[in-house]
Amino acid sequence: MALLAKIWGARRLLEEGVGWRIGDGTAVNIWNDAWLPRPGRNGRVHYQIINIRYSKVSDVTKRESVTWKQDAICLLFGEEQLKRILMIPLVSSEPHDALI
Repeated sequence: MALLAKIWGARRLLEEGVGWRIGDGTAVNIWNDAWLPRPGRNGRVHYQIINIRYSKVSDVTKRESVTWKQDAICLLFGEEQLKRILMIPLVSSEPHDALI
């Protein structure tokens, strides 16, 4: 019975989905992974056309200055998603992305 309760509890977490904490951005797919804050719609990006030049979060960050490439983000996403992306802090001390 305890196992069933644990499985039932885990079901809710799976329904809500897991998301990514951004480190270097190399493990997180922009188009398929849940990486946006305030995960409405599971935190995934909604798009009309995928630009294959950009596939990872690291493709829209400047690691040397630990900032977002705002020009690229403006081209790829709508204004609401742009605001959500720019809210994500980038820090040089977190080298790896992590599922949370």
